[in-house]
Amino acid sequence: EIEVEATDADNDTLTVTATFNGKDYTLTKEDDEDRYSVELQAPSVDKDTDYTITITVSDGKEKVSKEVKLTVKDSGGKTDMYAIKAVKSGDQW
Repeated sequence: EIEVEATDADNDTLTVTATFNGKDYTLTKEDDEDRYSVELQAPSVDKDTDYTITITVSDGKEKVSKEVKLTVKDSGGKTDMYAIKAVKSGDQW
């Protein structure tokens, strides 16, 4: 699961997306909170493999992106879920 906390100073509606392993995911807003989340499954790998997840938050006028490195470990065929939290405060992550 990827969880992102994001707010807009003008209270504009935000769109939060994540790009992982060549696919785009739209994060869903959780209730009335400023948190957005999506579940994704890491691919099975034969050796430890680095991936980059790009989180983008947009209010329709401006956008900010943050890259997060994820290392998927060789799990011997087991599938694991990963939780990543990226927090934006003002214009900073």
